Amino acid sequence: DRQRRLRDIRKITSGSTAEAADAVDALYASIITAGTWRAPSMRVAEAAKVVENIQRDVNIALVNELALIFDKLGIDT
Repeated sequence: DRQRRLRDIRKITSGSTAEAADAVDALYASIITAGTWRAPSMRVAEAAKVVENIQRDVNIALVNELALIFDKLGIDT
């Protein structure tokens, strides 16, 4: 989106080993100014990503439904 760029959104990191998790977190930390959060496991990181995706999808679906309703009410969106 125009207001929040990749570097401005905190990222969840993880890895298959502690060394991999450290490397991934260091890479993201060098790019992401908002910071990172190192998940305790890849499973936790994947679950968090699913929740983020669901939230985004629900928001998009809600806005699309509201646009249809507003159109029927003659409200320009």
